[in-house]
Amino acid sequence: MMDHSWFKLVLRLTGVLLLALYLPAALIYIARVIESVLRSDDFVFFNDGVVGGGVWMFVGFVPYFVVVLLGLYLTFDGRLFIKWCLRDIIGRCPTCGYDLRRSAEAICPECGSENPYRGKFAASKPSGASAASGNPASGG
Repeated sequence: MMDHSWFKLVLRLTGVLLLALYLPAALIYIARVIESVLRSDDFVFFNDGVVGGGVWMFVGFVPYFVVVLLGLYLTFDGRLFIKWCLRDIIGRCPTCGYDLRRSAEAICPECGSENPYRGKFAASKPSGASAASGNPASGG
């Protein structure tokens, strides 16, 4: 699969799995925090360092929040993560792994298979290419 759609699908499924596992737990956690705030008449956000109440209830939500955001990102977008994961694969020959990003040929010079990236990357010419090619305008 040249377009790596299988990898995109796996990442989206991972995002859906993260959402399915962590979103209900995050919502239950939020509901419990709201319930404890509404039940206590003397609720103080900073309750003198007692663990289990006050600011610690809100800090406990951070891991859920991060995982749910990651799940949403992977499910609905994930482009940056996909590019980062595939940065070493894109632009290489699918058969032998030869770097084809600067090759303008239709076939891989290493193994002879078709170059699927032909024209997708800008082929940069070396600065002395016009002098070496015998161009009379360049004085060569």
